Amino acid sequence: MVGRAPSGSEVQLSLHGLLGVLASDVEGLEVNVLGLTFGVNPFSPSLELPMVGRLGVPGHTGARGPAAAADP
Repeated sequence: MVGRAPSGSEVQLSLHGLLGVLASDVEGLEVNVLGLTFGVNPFSPSLELPMVGRLGVPGHTGARGPAAAADP
């Protein structure tokens, strides 16, 4: 029911894949309902919609995205 987000930061809650919530510095906030993912990421301005995917600013990684962590 409770686990780490795919990026390894923060947490996600899931009820057998039927209903879930994920909050992370990298992924932002996502809500999963019956396998459909709705989300918003304020750190890398984007919106995630079912059957559309992630819509956002191209090439923008955000202050807390994976590319920012890789910089020396």
